[in-house]
Amino acid sequence: MDPSFSGPIKIGRINSKVERALGLSLTSDVSVYLEERDLNHLASARPNDYLKTIDEITGILKQPDYVRYEESNDTILYLKEYIKGGLFTKVAVEILHEGEPKRWRFSKLFCLGEELTKTLNAAKLFVRPIES
Repeated sequence: MDPSFSGPIKIGRINSKVERALGLSLTSDVSVYLEERDLNHLASARPNDYLKTIDEITGILKQPDYVRYEESNDTILYLKEYIKGGLFTKVAVEILHEGEPKRWRFSKLFCLGEELTKTLNAAKLFVRPIES
């Protein structure tokens, strides 16, 4: 990493489709940031493809297939469905609303297993953002 880099970088925003689908009325900054510690973690864990991973995160934030809001810990979970290597895969991005001042920040990127997906879908915890 460039030693002159410091601070969070903006990687996306909570768009109005997501806000409406979740029934939220956000009055604060809707930008989503990647904190320096998370960028450093991605760069050390995936030195050859961390930029591709960041690009995947921004793509999921921009056009999710499903979203979910967890009020108890002020998080939004974005879900994208792909066919990768001939396999149907669900990839999730979690963002948290925290800090002082509060802002939305990337928390994690992970694949959703089949059992967890069934549980979440059965409970109708995800909604599909739609064009308006």
